[in-house]
Amino acid sequence: MIERYSLPEMSAIWTEENRFRKMLDVEIAAALAMARAGLCPKKRPKHSAAKRRFKLSEIHHFEKTHPGMT
Repeated sequence: MIERYSLPEMSAIWTEENRFRKMLDVEIAAALAMARAGLCPKKRPKHSAAKRRFKLSEIHHFEKTHPGMT
């Protein structure tokens, strides 16, 4: 994205943090759907949704220490 042509709101969409936040949203939505379908305990996805925090520094560390897992 060319910064000088982007509004701050548009640039915020393409940040690395927002990308991981959206990935987490999809994972939680999938877990909730699996719970509704009876494929996992219903308590589990709700617990995961409540703990939906991450740190980019931890993600970067994991990617460096586990190169084949990402």
